[in-house]
Amino acid sequence: MEAGLVLLLIPIWPHAFKLSPALLLVPVILAVLVLLLVGTVLMTSVLNVIYRDVAYLVTTSLTLLYWLTPIIYPIGFVPEPYATVMHFNPLASILIALRGCIMDARCRRR
Repeated sequence: MEAGLVLLLIPIWPHAFKLSPALLLVPVILAVLVLLLVGTVLMTSVLNVIYRDVAYLVTTSLTLLYWLTPIIYPIGFVPEPYATVMHFNPLASILIALRGCIMDARCRRR
């Protein structure tokens, strides 16, 4: 559904999206994201069976991870010392690569 929404927004902001060969890497990057999420979910679910407090740690960690991941803002808006730390977040690197493939027509970090 979100991809359909993006397709509807292309005529409104045509300069924001570029058709390029880099779009062919989007499924590969999404597969890496799925593998990361499946591995994390499997580890935390096993720990949650043994230790019930893991659920509280996961919800707190997800909230922190949400605010430390450049979803709405580009990584260029973050000052340099914090941007270096932000690159240790695995989701940040994946989302930077996705944004680069879809919006900048290239798949590498700045």
